[in-house]
This record gives sequence, C-alpha cells and structure tokens, in this order.
Amino acid sequence: MRDLAPMLRLDLLTLVASRKMLAIYVLVVCFLVAVNGALVALPMIGVASMMVCLNLFGTIENHRLTQLYGSLPLRRRTVMVSHYAVTAVLTCVFVLLGALAAGVAAWVRAEPAVGVAEGVGTLGALLLVLALVTPAYVAWGTRTGGLVTLVVVATVIGGLLAFGDNPVLAGALRGLAGVGPEASWWVLGAGVLAQAASLVVSIGVYTRQDH
Repeated sequence: MRDLAPMLRLDLLTLVASRKMLAIYVLVVCFLVAVNGALVALPMIGVASMMVCLNLFGTIENHRLTQLYGSLPLRRRTVMVSHYAVTAVLTCVFVLLGALAAGVAAWVRAEPAVGVAEGVGTLGALLLVLALVTPAYVAWGTRTGGLVTLVVVATVIGGLLAFGDNPVLAGALRGLAGVGPEASWWVLGAGVLAQAASLVVSIGVYTRQDH
C-alpha cells in the first residue's frame, strides 16, 4: 500500500490541528490524577483517548476532508486503514501516558501502583469501544454517530443495572474475575479482533459513500 504513508501523514496533520484540545485534555487529566490518585489515571486517560480519537472524524467532517481524499490518488480502503491505525496507535500512547501518570501518582501519594494487567485491560476495552462506535461515525457522521454511541453506552449500562442480579450474568462476571490478570490479555485480544472486524465494516461503508 504505497499510498498509506501519505495518508498517515494527512491524518497526523489533522490531529495536529487539534493540539490545543489535546493539551487541555492532558492538563485536566494530570490535575485529576494529582487530586484523586493513581486509581483514576487509566480511566481518565481512557476517556481522553476516546474523545481525541473520535475528534479525528469530527475534524474530517467539519473541514470536508473526505472531498480532499477523493481528489487525491488514494484508495478508499487506504483512507480507512490509516484512520484505524492512527487511532489505535494514539490509544496505545494514551494508555502508556496513563500508566506513567498512575506510577508517578502512586509514588508521590504512597499508594499501591497500577499493575500491567490494568493497563492491558484498559487498552483492550478502549479498542473494543472504538471498534463498536467507529463504523457509526463513518456511516452517519459525528452528530448521529455520537448519538448512536450514547445510546449504545446507555443500553449497556442499563442492561447491567437491570440484569445485574441475574444468576447467569453474575456467574459469568465472577468467572471472569476469578481468572485473574490473564483476563486482561483476553480483553486485549478481543479488542484487536474487534478492530479488524470493525475496519472491514468501515471500509465497506466508506467505499459505498459518494464523496
């Protein structure tokens, strides 16, 4: 894919355009970690990572960059591969930053350090969520895609609250917790597989669109 490198550069330049927002996220997360300790580092970094990754699609839509991509000698498959690669790498970077922030907070506040399993599990969970919501952003844009994301998240939370006492679900959750740190690697593997499946779906959607 000779056109992948130029497309990656375009995506990175698109992210650079959001550097002020990125800096605000980092400062807010650092403040919250300093106040609340290491336990909030990975969750907060995860939220910031999701917002920055999805903002890539928002910037593309707001500046009508899909028209630019269509005028360049770029295959539509390459465009999607680049988007997914950039968001995946960015997610990994954010998780590493979160782990670093958690380590510093644990050292300063004399708290238990966050383990590798927590970081791996966080990365896998983020990849899973991105795999679910990215096709919606590609198909319907940021506004509708964002609404779909909220509905999905609300449905999952509502389902857990409504059926949390269900013996089958409770047994499954206890079994997962009993596996120990190995479960985090299962989550990461599921996230990687979900990303691959999501990429195939997004390529199909994007290829059929008229840009």
